[in-house]
Amino acid sequence: MDDSNGTDSMDDAWWDDASLLMGIPLSGGTFDVIHGSHDSAPAALYGAEDESGKLNVNTATREQLMRLPDMTATIAGAIIDWRDGNQEPEPDGIEGSYYEACRTRTRSATG
Repeated sequence: MDDSNGTDSMDDAWWDDASLLMGIPLSGGTFDVIHGSHDSAPAALYGAEDESGKLNVNTATREQLMRLPDMTATIAGAIIDWRDGNQEPEPDGIEGSYYEACRTRTRSATG
């Protein structure tokens, strides 16, 4: 609320300031506000993380899925088919019967 900037950035106080976001008193205890880094060596950072840019694969449309990096029509179709309640394959999709057949083959092969 004290942030008067018109945009958010990693320079803002809420991003990684342990003095503001560590050990905040709360009736009988304290809490920290942390988020993870997205570097090759993940670490906890103090601050909030903007969740609005994330995509919920449980509700995303085919078009939204196809905008993800390295997404293919086959993967998007499989995601949509996995979450729908019918046994009618989407274009490029695979229904639950395929996964069940794979699981049965794997069980048979492992004895």
